[in-house]
Amino acid sequence: MKKLLKSLAYVALAGFVLTGCTEKDTPSGEEDPVRGSTECRIESFVLNLGDQTTITGDVYDYDKSIDISYTTDQIEMMKAATATIAISKGASISPDPAQAADYTQPVSFTVTAEDGKTVRTYTTRPVEKVVVLHTKVEPALSKTTTEMGLGS
Repeated sequence: MKKLLKSLAYVALAGFVLTGCTEKDTPSGEEDPVRGSTECRIESFVLNLGDQTTITGDVYDYDKSIDISYTTDQIEMMKAATATIAISKGASISPDPAQAADYTQPVSFTVTAEDGKTVRTYTTRPVEKVVVLHTKVEPALSKTTTEMGLGS
């Protein structure tokens, strides 16, 4: 009985190994010779504010967003800014990021893969940068517990 179960287990394992993949399977993002690549990502995002000032955006694939962290003095320049965006090889993007747009509001970009069917839409999010300042705190007055009248 044990030999029969062991033999069946080996046959089942061999069946899983041999039928796991076929030659026609194309992993996500790889190029299919007929349709082209399905990769459609924004690789990097830079907002061009003018006067050679730029803000590098943080691209998040999990929710397809781009955070643009700005300071108060940059907000006016963001109202008519352009972007430089790197996308996946063979993909296209719309609208054209070289056209000026108001980035104080969310702006959406649609990236279409080389296959023409796979699409992803990323949306910018303006986020005011928080500046954290640290100061050294020193005691204004130094007394021992006895001097303060606190006994043992």
